[in-house]
Amino acid sequence: MKKIINLILLQFETVFALKKYMALIIGIAVFMVIMQPNMLSFAGSLFIMATCYNSAFYEEKSKVNYLVYSLPIKISEYIVSKYIFVAINTLISMGISAVLYFIMTNFNIISSEETFPLWALMLILAGIGIFMMTLLIPLELLLGFEKARIALVFLTVFPMVFSTELVNLLPQIDISSNIVIILIALIVFTVVLASYFITSNLFVKKEV
Repeated sequence: MKKIINLILLQFETVFALKKYMALIIGIAVFMVIMQPNMLSFAGSLFIMATCYNSAFYEEKSKVNYLVYSLPIKISEYIVSKYIFVAINTLISMGISAVLYFIMTNFNIISSEETFPLWALMLILAGIGIFMMTLLIPLELLLGFEKARIALVFLTVFPMVFSTELVNLLPQIDISSNIVIILIALIVFTVVLASYFITSNLFVKKEV
């Protein structure tokens, strides 16, 4: 567990190494929300994208990702750290977005016509985080950032573009049933688990 924590911290160090760029991304996201409050879901997903994408880029450029073959760590630990890293950044994005949501609703920055439920925003951001976790991580690890760059950019931007529409559409769908909630949870658990095991098995066979 200690090794996994150290690997996660290493990934955050790569993000902090690009702190000026990250500060710019966060500044753009906040500016977007101030100017267009209904872009809150897009701004939240922008944070997830920036942390994950920039971490992958920095690791590939500095060859940090190849250290897994020389360090006394298991490949499974390395891959798990990647998934946890995305999960943490998703939670951070959800937390920041929730704070901005409460500020905007309490100060009437969002009008009654533009208001959308907080749970819809959280669900959209969680979905984007899971999407990046289950699809982008395998592509990054198996193909390498350089080879998969175009696909990574497209797949990263794709859910972000529709996040604003989805956050308004989602409240119209009844997902309050316990059966639906359990079914969604089982599907997410299965997809994440399948993504992890497939990635682990293929990564072992990958040539350096």
